[in-house]
Amino acid sequence: MSQELIKAERAALIQSVKALYIPLSLFIACVISAGGMYMVFYTEDKTPGYAFLAVAFTIIISAFIALIRFQNNYRAKGVIGRAEASGQDEAQAEAQDEFQDAAQGETSNPRSEEPAGSAGTERTPTAAR
Repeated sequence: MSQELIKAERAALIQSVKALYIPLSLFIACVISAGGMYMVFYTEDKTPGYAFLAVAFTIIISAFIALIRFQNNYRAKGVIGRAEASGQDEAQAEAQDEFQDAAQGETSNPRSEEPAGSAGTERTPTAAR
């Protein structure tokens, strides 16, 4: 089971790297392709411009491949890493403690908003002067 947790942690790391790589690479590819298009349209030697466009196209294809393969199969199965599992356990324990505290507060004094001695009395608005 520990081997599977290690693989799940590695898959989570790879997924987070992909999450950073996809938008960053698309931005860089946009800048490179803009430079390539400028070189193709406004210079006499168009070879560097086409090289820039080829590099940008390669980066765009790699970003789309990363997007298609973005799914983390371990997380889809419900297997998470050790650090995340301990973090979830702590968060669940804190939420349960807060829920229990709230439940105890409601049962101990159900009319905590009303002042003492005002149970069952109606309040009437004062007359306007």
